[in-house]
Amino acid sequence: MASMSEEPKEHLSRARKSVTERLGEWEYPNATGDSGAYGADISFFHLQLSTTDSLEQVRQYYWNLIRPNKPMPRGSLYSPGGDKPWFIFRSPQHCKGGSYTMIAHATDERTIFVVIAPTTQDNELNIYITFEVH
Repeated sequence: MASMSEEPKEHLSRARKSVTERLGEWEYPNATGDSGAYGADISFFHLQLSTTDSLEQVRQYYWNLIRPNKPMPRGSLYSPGGDKPWFIFRSPQHCKGGSYTMIAHATDERTIFVVIAPTTQDNELNIYITFEVH
């Protein structure tokens, strides 16, 4: 039997596994970290990851999920209506300390919102993912 102090760790491990399963390929493969928040049924959650890959690499990865075999646009591209999937793919926005970008993708089953932003560490990006199952 697990001790009281082990039970929360086991719960977090099971919850993180469920989050990973729900995200599938939307969890950036070269990222680390597992901080975030989620409800008991894991139908709505937020995850914070980090990577040392470039902003361009991360954007290209997510673009390939949205529009496989299509060149990534130089600017922003929006498809917020009509038949799903809907998406918003923002061009990099410049801020103090680097550039950030935002991506949203909605299907009938789920909505994913991704923000990629510089950290205070050199050559590191945070990837914030919010996911909702419909």
